[in-house]
Amino acid sequence: MASRRDGTNRVSLRTRILLLFGAALAALLVVAGVVARWVVLDSFEHHDHIEALRDADRVMAAMDSDKRALAGATRDWAGWDDIYRFMLDRNAQFRRENLEGDASYINARINFMLLVANDGTIVFERGFDLRRGVAIPVPPALRQELKPGSALLQRPDTETAQSGLLVLPEGVVCLSAQPIVTNLRQGPVHGTLIWGRSIDAASAADLGDRLKMTLAIAPLPGGATKTDVDAGGVSLEEPLASLVLNGDVIAGYTLFPDLYGKPALVLRLSGDRDAYKQGVTAAWLVVILLGCSGLLLGGVVAVTVDRAVLQPVEALSRRVEHVAETGDVATRMEHRRNDEVGSLVTAINSMLEALHTAHLQRESQQRQLEQLARTDPLTGLLNRRSFESLAQRAVEQAALDGQPVSLLMLDLDHFKQVNDEFGHQQGDNVLRSVATLLQSAVRSHDMLARLGGDEFAVMMPGAGRAVAERVAERVLVVLRTEPAAPTVGPVTASIGVAVFPEHGHTMEALTVGADQALYRAKAGGRDRVAVYTG
Repeated sequence: MASRRDGTNRVSLRTRILLLFGAALAALLVVAGVVARWVVLDSFEHHDHIEALRDADRVMAAMDSDKRALAGATRDWAGWDDIYRFMLDRNAQFRRENLEGDASYINARINFMLLVANDGTIVFERGFDLRRGVAIPVPPALRQELKPGSALLQRPDTETAQSGLLVLPEGVVCLSAQPIVTNLRQGPVHGTLIWGRSIDAASAADLGDRLKMTLAIAPLPGGATKTDVDAGGVSLEEPLASLVLNGDVIAGYTLFPDLYGKPALVLRLSGDRDAYKQGVTAAWLVVILLGCSGLLLGGVVAVTVDRAVLQPVEALSRRVEHVAETGDVATRMEHRRNDEVGSLVTAINSMLEALHTAHLQRESQQRQLEQLARTDPLTGLLNRRSFESLAQRAVEQAALDGQPVSLLMLDLDHFKQVNDEFGHQQGDNVLRSVATLLQSAVRSHDMLARLGGDEFAVMMPGAGRAVAERVAERVLVVLRTEPAAPTVGPVTASIGVAVFPEHGHTMEALTVGADQALYRAKAGGRDRVAVYTG
């Protein structure tokens, strides 16, 4: 009788569910159609616009990044002592090797270079077609922009610079104008270095390839304050806009100003309306699924029991097995139950929390041990073993990439006298201070190490001889001008330089060459840089 009574209860529950479902199904289908059209599709269409604007913002960020990179590279050149001297002596060899050589334009990805004296005289100008690899004339309109009083030539101090777009009859150019000063950014200013990069359809395609999107570029004639683009007509008065071109394509637009704040060009990116298409599919699926839901009524009771008991237990078992197989003790079991299953999940989570805490402690200890093994305990720089390993890999990578790499070996001058006069504790303070000064002088991606005693080394990936010498000279200036310790004062150093592949094809050869150059720097009077000569 108990069994029969239970069966009656199950049939009664099934019947109530049928009645409830039958009453709600018709209303749900009507509501589903309205929601699918006016809520779901509008939401997906709005998402397409948001994505188009986000992609347009990515284009703007990429263009701004390119402009900043061009300004930084121009600033490096404008702060080069050799450029500074050239503005005074017009050295023909420097002109041939650095200003007229194609490599300078290819490496910097620029189409134009101009050196303009303070009185507006153009000391040097050259154009270069990066795609064809041939020289081209500098646009006459660009030279017209360099008349006395031009904003591009106003240099009241050593840091005033101009960077941005310029609309010329020949096209749009991204320019950077930097004051020509010494390596230490000191004056007096001896003119202006101008680098320019053409912004055309090909460069837009290259940018699109980098961002994995389709881009088109259009200059704005006459410095217009707005423009209508495409047949649909969208007015660009803001930097970003989006427009549905048809049922399948949506476009985003980015408006860029020129150096003077006037609109310069529009970049258009187009893409498929993926979200909207998915919305159409999703809307139909919602209606179809709701229509078919009546067919599932017969399994409601079985599904209810399955979800109430069996599925939670099986899911918990699978998650526990996953933790056991992967060792991922950071996993937590989610539940919203206040029964025995919920209590079991809580206990398992407490156990996992304890295991996770112990795991994190072990990882922290392991990282500390690895850090101690890689660094010098006194200065925090790389130790000899780590440096030799990383430097060897840098040389091997340079050989694969066909790029230069430079090694600097550095010894402090008369450091034994510091220890003898001030004691070893003060000597350690000097070494720590020197390590900090070296980090401020070398490039951010250079590898700096203390090899032992007062001997340091710097591996400079991608740096040729000129860059290595420039950084080495900067190191000497920083050391001799900054106090290493309050009672000791500044110290000096001798530096030896060897360059791959010019001075050797292995790390061992570079080390021998840098050591020999270091000894030559010491023999030549110390506080100087010597380059290995073979």
